[in-house]
Amino acid sequence: MNLRKHSIRTALIATSAAVLATSCTACGAISRPGDSSAAAGPASAATNAVAVQDASAPLAHRLPAAIRKKGYVTVATNPGYPPFETLSSDQHTIVGLDPDILQAIAHQLGITAKFQQAGFDSIIPGLQAGRYDMAMSGMTDTTQREKQVQFVDYFLVGGGILMAKGTRPRNNR
Repeated sequence: MNLRKHSIRTALIATSAAVLATSCTACGAISRPGDSSAAAGPASAATNAVAVQDASAPLAHRLPAAIRKKGYVTVATNPGYPPFETLSSDQHTIVGLDPDILQAIAHQLGITAKFQQAGFDSIIPGLQAGRYDMAMSGMTDTTQREKQVQFVDYFLVGGGILMAKGTRPRNNR
């Protein structure tokens, strides 16, 4: 298995765990760009929809009964973090790595999922208020945030400084 497939599989498993730990409180669906079966959402909100309600899906039996019965989850995102989530040229469809991963998760779980655009600062309060079942957005896992919500970390970002080999930094003293 190549590294990309392994990374996607690892992300699928980790994010599935997050879905399994949630309870449904809102409706939704996921769609691919250009999918004519996309569910229409509020004009101001970006949404993606594709129905994947399949009780014979490989992980459908692992879902909580409430989610299995409803057949969907609503996922908050702030689509300003390409390549993970961003708006397509139509300014309504959320595209990127996270929607692709969630589509794979929904397929494996036999449910429908819906990305719903949210202001970054409203994601955690929205989860706490039950407006969303989960969030999948560029958000750093901090101790403060862990006091409010449970994280499933599937990507680690870091910074670094690169210099040409043999170059020494100047001491400006």
